Parts: sequence; structure tokens; C-alpha cells
Amino acid sequence: MMTSSYPDITQEAHVIEDKFFVLGNTTLDRGIRSISLEISNILIVVDASGIKERYPRRSGDKNNPTMITNADENIYMIAPRRFVKSGMATSELFSQNMVGDTIRWHITTESNNFDQSAILYDFKYYPEGIISSLDISTATKDCVQSSQTAESTNKNIPAVIRANCSYTMAEARANTPGRLQYFAHFGIFERSRKTGKYVLVGYFMWDPFLIVA
Repeated sequence: MMTSSYPDITQEAHVIEDKFFVLGNTTLDRGIRSISLEISNILIVVDASGIKERYPRRSGDKNNPTMITNADENIYMIAPRRFVKSGMATSELFSQNMVGDTIRWHITTESNNFDQSAILYDFKYYPEGIISSLDISTATKDCVQSSQTAESTNKNIPAVIRANCSYTMAEARANTPGRLQYFAHFGIFERSRKTGKYVLVGYFMWDPFLIVA
């Protein structure tokens, strides 16, 4: 009787699965166990007025931003539940992703960037290499907005108008498994009541976490 020298494929696949979905003592939720690569969107809402009040002596140097302590008081991060290990709606969102996933960060203020506007401009990673360098870009596309003057052809649908909207996002790719702490650098600008133009409030940073499997 001949015996096969080939490895047990079923057993090998099980080993690969364990390595793929278990990182140290942390097992990722079943919600993200998919072969397909995904885009993970993280929305950051900053309490710009509160940060301005808390830090009267704040940095005007983008290379030396003010570190925000007790950031839960003024920063809130949300993402689809399947990408969140812990910390939903806090400043310490623990995001979980798979190698090859794209991670996108979006930032806004309590006025939806109307009176105060926030921008992401840099990340510092520790350790480096787990995710790619940050790419910041702006996309313009068709969008809908509510309207009091437009007429709806369907009484069950609110009246809307179509417009061109611009969206700025910071994007990186998950490159290799590991746990990452990153320092997110952002600036806050405020609309002047005298001129109507935006002026710099200051540059800031804080340090959330991310895991890649």
C-alpha cells in the first residue's frame, strides 16, 4: 500500500487560519473574518471649541503639535462595528483590520466644519511598517442635500437637491500583522467674525491604537 508524502491540507489550512486570525492573545471578531479586502472608514469628531478653551497656550507649529491629554473629553472616533475591537465613540478607538485592507480617516468638528474646521495632516507610527505612509487626498463627487424649496416627486421621500461635494480623507493600507500606536496630527481653524475667513486656532495630536492581522 502506497502512502502519500503530501501534507494534510485540512490540517495545514487550520494552522494557517489560526495564524491568520489570532494575534498574540487577541482573537479577532468573526465579523471581519473575510477573504475579501475591505475599506475601513473611521470618522473623527473633535470638540474644537472645547479644545480651544482647554489649551489657551497651544502650538502654532505643525511640526510640534500640542499633545491632548484626557482626549476622551474632546475627541470621539466611530467606525463600523465589525472593525472595532473596543473604544467606540472615544478617543482611544481600537481599530482591527486585515493585511491588505484600506483604512480611511475622516475628521470634522461639532459644527460639521462650518464655524470651526479640522484637518488631518500627519500620522506618526510606532512601530513603523504595519501600515503604509499616509496619503491625504480630496475627492469631489455628486451628493444630495436637504432642501426646503425643492419639490419631491414622492411624498415618502424628503425633498433634496443634487450638488457637487468635496471630501478630504487620510488613507493608508494595512501592510503586515501587528499592533500599532499612532499619533494623529490635526489642525483646527476657526471662522473670524470680523473677516469671515478662517484663521488658525492651533495644531494638536493624540494617540489611538490599531491592530492588523
